[in-house]
Amino acid sequence: MRDPSLLLDVVQHTREHFSVSGVDYDRVKPEELSFVPEGETREELRKDYAAMSQMLPSDSPTFDELIGELGEIEKRVRESATP
Repeated sequence: MRDPSLLLDVVQHTREHFSVSGVDYDRVKPEELSFVPEGETREELRKDYAAMSQMLPSDSPTFDELIGELGEIEKRVRESATP
């Protein structure tokens, strides 16, 4: 993430104009962002991806490859927040 302060600006704007109950905006920090779904959510997404596979190009990544890429992005974003 080139400019972690941008995330904080977006969070503040969202808090002020589009706040959603139950969301702890104080916890939205680059070092705590999570892009990789876990547990039941991950399994539901896996099923959905499999069901959509016939609509995707034949060279599309597998679900596990997508999850791996999300993990790499998550790692880079979290590392960028570390001084």
